[in-house]
Amino acid sequence: MNPDTLLPSLADHVFAHAESFPGRVAMTSEFESLTYAELAERVRDTAAALHALGIARGDRVAVLTTPRSDASRTRSPAATAR
Repeated sequence: MNPDTLLPSLADHVFAHAESFPGRVAMTSEFESLTYAELAERVRDTAAALHALGIARGDRVAVLTTPRSDASRTRSPAATAR
């Protein structure tokens, strides 16, 4: 759970589902389907990239994207960046 709030973040939900249902499909687009494990990996990778740029938990990040599966993975990493 996100220590900065009383409510779990979207990343918390993704990671919990990835632990409980790693092979279950989390999302599907016209381009691909991602399991919870794959989505969690992408969220972690994106969070690591943001962290490498100096972005930390609580920083605000603007995202401009098309409505694809990539858009969903950008909603969680800022919450997981350390």
